[in-house]
Order: sequence, then C-alpha cells, then structure tokens
Amino acid sequence: MFSRAKKSFYQCAIGCWLFMFLSACGGSGTDQPAAATSCEPAYVTGSVGGAVSAAAALLSGDAVQSLSRTIAPAAAGPEVIVQMQNRLSCADLAARYDGLIFKREMRGAFCLFESGLSGEDLSALKSDPDVKSFELNEKLGRLYTADPYASIDWAMQQTGAPALLESDLQPIGDVVIAVLDSGLRYHEDLPAAGSPLWVRGYDFVSDLAAAGDGDGPDGDPTDVGTEPFSHGVGVTGIIAAIRGNGRGSFGAAAGVKIMPVRVIGTDGGSVSDTVEGLYYAAGLPNRSGTLPPVKADIINISLGTGSFSAYLQAAVAEVRANGVIIVASTGNDGGDGVDYPAAFAEVIGVGAIDINRDRAPYSNYGAGITLVAGAGDLEAGSSWNDGKFVLLGSADYGLADGTSVAAPLISASLGWVKAACPFLTPLDVDELIAGTHPDTSVVVTIDEGTDGYDRFYGYGRLSTSAGVEAAEAVCNAAYTPPEPYLSTTALALSAQP
Repeated sequence: MFSRAKKSFYQCAIGCWLFMFLSACGGSGTDQPAAATSCEPAYVTGSVGGAVSAAAALLSGDAVQSLSRTIAPAAAGPEVIVQMQNRLSCADLAARYDGLIFKREMRGAFCLFESGLSGEDLSALKSDPDVKSFELNEKLGRLYTADPYASIDWAMQQTGAPALLESDLQPIGDVVIAVLDSGLRYHEDLPAAGSPLWVRGYDFVSDLAAAGDGDGPDGDPTDVGTEPFSHGVGVTGIIAAIRGNGRGSFGAAAGVKIMPVRVIGTDGGSVSDTVEGLYYAAGLPNRSGTLPPVKADIINISLGTGSFSAYLQAAVAEVRANGVIIVASTGNDGGDGVDYPAAFAEVIGVGAIDINRDRAPYSNYGAGITLVAGAGDLEAGSSWNDGKFVLLGSADYGLADGTSVAAPLISASLGWVKAACPFLTPLDVDELIAGTHPDTSVVVTIDEGTDGYDRFYGYGRLSTSAGVEAAEAVCNAAYTPPEPYLSTTALALSAQP
C-alpha cells in the first residue's frame, strides 16, 4: 500500500495511488458482470459499447517525426536552468566553468546546462554578473492517490455537469482541453481511436530513463508506465470519460476535445519538459518543431513543484498572453504554501475539499489558491464518499483523492464556460471568478469557509451553471448589432418605371 508522500527537494507534492481492480464497475468487453450496476452512479445509463485501441492510436492527424535518438542513458549531473543577461551566449558561459556542460538554448534568454559544479565553482556561477537567475531543472510529480474501492461520483455531481449534459447549451465539443500529464493508455471509457474528440498531442519527456519508451521526445504521448494505473488516464477521465455507455461514471465535460501532452514519465518530469508542453498546447513555437492542429483553450496541470522557477513563470505568462486558461493543482502537503505553477498569478490554483465541503487535510492553501473542488480524503476512510471515482489504466476503475483530482473538475467546468462564450479571455475568467467582471453581476462561485475570499478555499467552488450564465451575459454585452444599411442604388433602381 502506498501513502501520500511528503515532498522532498525536487519532488512536487507527489500523491501515490492506492488501487485495486473493480471488475464490478465494467470489464474490457461488452458483457458486464451481474454486480455492475451496484457501483455505477444512478445517472449513468445506456449501453453503447466502447472498444478502443492502444493509447498510441488515439492520436489522429499527421505523423510527427521523432526528434531524438535511442541512446543508453548515462550517469549525469543535475540539470540547471540559467537566465542570461548582458548578451553573453550560453556556450560562452559554459566555457568559463569546468564541469558546466551546455545542453541547449531556450526561450527568453534561458539556457539549459548539465552541472558538475560544486562548492566555490557553483557559488561563482550563481553570483556571475552575466547570470540573471539560476535554478535546478526540477521534477514535477503526480498529485493524487487512489484506493481499492469504487465510488458514486459525488465530486462530479457537485460540478453540476449532469444537468448541463442534458441541456441544449453550445456544444462543448468545440472546446479543447490540453492535459499535461503522464500521457494516455487504452481505456474502455475514453473515446475510441480516431475519434474527433482527440487533438494530436506530443511526448516531451526528455530523460531517457524516465521516458521508458526507448527514446526521447516524439509524437506519441502514450503512458508506458508498468503500473496497472495511469495518472494521465485518471485525470483525462475526470474531464472526458464517455457518457451513456453503461460503464463507470462520466467526465464532467464529456464530449470535450482532449489534447494529451506527455510531460512526466515513469519517474516524474522536469520544469523544462513541462514548459515545452505548455508552449505546444498553446500553439507556440517549441522544441518539437511542430504545432497542434488547433491550440488548447484550457490547459490542465495536475502536477506541481514546491520550488519557484523563473523559467516556468515566464512560460506561464506567455501562454496566458496567448489567450489560454491554465488550471493547476495546489499540492498535497497540507501546509501553507501553494505549489508551482498553481501559485503563479496567471494560473487558477485548485485545492481539494471532501464530500462535506471541508478542506481536505492534505490540500495546500495560502496565496495562490483560487478555487476548490471535490476530491475527498481516503485517509479518513474507504467508503463511496471518501474519494473521487476515477479510471485506472485499462478497463478498470477505482477511488482517488488529492488536488490532482480537484483541478480537472475545474478545467471541465471552465470548458462549459468557454463553450458558452468562446472569446472569453483568461482575464475575463479571472474577473468572473472574483465577481468583478463589468459586464455581468452573476455570481459564479459558491462561497466556502469564511465570507469572501480566504486562504483555505480561495473564492470557493465554481458553479458551472452560473459560470455559463455569466459567460453568456458577457458575450451578449460584447455583441454590437450591425447598423441598418439601406442601399441608395437599390432605391434608385426600384424607382425606375
């Protein structure tokens, strides 16, 4: 059995999964065990089938050429990210220090190095007048846990998604949510291979040992982990699991388009790989040399690190400036201090609550928390009400808790909001959440904790239906009817005998 792990040095509030196979919640074929209905929420009906193929085949569109070679991984020093100033080149800086190996130049005057420096040499590098900032290329880890029991999906019900899925709202399939995570695997409760609901993604995991697929970055974001569960599949399912196929639960934004972007491997990921994934998802130039067919409207990051990164902050700011909404988990340490990137002002940081809407004891709080969503607390028990229903690795289901569970629920709700008003900007969304948008008085949050914003719950829970109403009001206020136009030429012609 695993437990939630306290993060150390460069591990980011990692939540480990506790799991078991729940055959009563759906198997890999079309025949369901007799007990299947006992663990399915009452609002899941119908039987549609759902054969899907391997995760690699989920991607449609043109093939993407691999940008790396298959090399046996060798022992190496830690990677560091240095921001340059005074126009000194990355290579010239490396030449100053024996043991500093230049790997590549990155955006915004940032450089990636492998460092064998220590002691006085490392201190000299940090204080070098040509160095503006110095940081480790730290790892980002998974932020939720799982338990051996299936659950009625109370956390998804709190979002109001079931009612919205029955409505005649603007189709949510026009919205793209990018999931920056461990990639995808086969699961019967996700859209089938070749479905238009998949937007071509990418694999940016550059550490060969962590990648586990024999190469580095390439066009196949398959989760190749050997565990019987997948963090990426779990997060994706919370957003987009199929509705109406008689299996498991369904996603809070079922029918939305998903862009899978792999940024963590079998042993976590790094800031630099995550940044490349951010740029790709936002349709910005990136290390892959390719772009998605359409940029994401929303990026979900159920990952985090406790260490500040100037490079990650610069990327987040650029992605937001390109009109993309970013949602991230606050972390699972239970302390005062939100993980990055959730802590950045440009990101919607999401904490976790239980079924009673109390803050989950593991959920990080403080400056940077924006909203909360249901995730439960499996250390309090293992009943249906103690965790969030999730997809595991193939045809299996289980319970999970953690801020990794909470963030995709908010991403899903914002998918509905974005569908209601496609030109909403990240600033519009911030103002709607804060209740300060000039074009609507609709309150989109449900206050939790003390009145108003507080450091434990942020602005509270997001009401998806109220968010949709507010977004429609913003769109209506921004719409200016065209001026009546009467052609004088047409009048003259009509006056002819």
